[in-house]
Amino acid sequence: MATIKRDGRITEIEVGCKKCRIVGYQSNGRKAIKRNVFKQGYITFELEDGTEVKQYMLIAPWNTYLFYKLIKAIKAEGFNIFNECEAFDENEIIGKEVVIELENEVKDSGEYINVTNIYNVEEGEIIIAYDNKLKEKKYSEMEKNKEMSMEYIRSKVNEVIPQQEITSEEDLMNF
Repeated sequence: MATIKRDGRITEIEVGCKKCRIVGYQSNGRKAIKRNVFKQGYITFELEDGTEVKQYMLIAPWNTYLFYKLIKAIKAEGFNIFNECEAFDENEIIGKEVVIELENEVKDSGEYINVTNIYNVEEGEIIIAYDNKLKEKKYSEMEKNKEMSMEYIRSKVNEVIPQQEITSEEDLMNF
């Protein structure tokens, strides 16, 4: 489960691909899995709008795990994932730009957002552009058919209202 914060407060976010920078990694000890012991921790991404996404990450060599996807996104081809796990140094990932994919996941305990994939910037920007085209086509159809959904309404509100915090009467008057 990812923790999403903006200005230090938990906030909501639209799922999908987001360009970001890795701004932190906090180790959280080790975990035993399948007779092996792996490092684990929390990686923090900062989106272009300043929103922070903090996600649990197991430093494991399996290609379905987030760590493998991270290394694939920031390293050149030909890396050895076992060596990367053994010699993992969080300082090597801080400041790197990537694209993360956020998805809603439903479990018995409820629904939450998770970082499910990490892409290099070039590949990620292509995916973002493709997703934006699909979204525009979907919204165009919805407008034509006079249909609405909360996702559609939020997207239209975000186009019209700048994301600005109102903290005083003066801010409200200038809004």
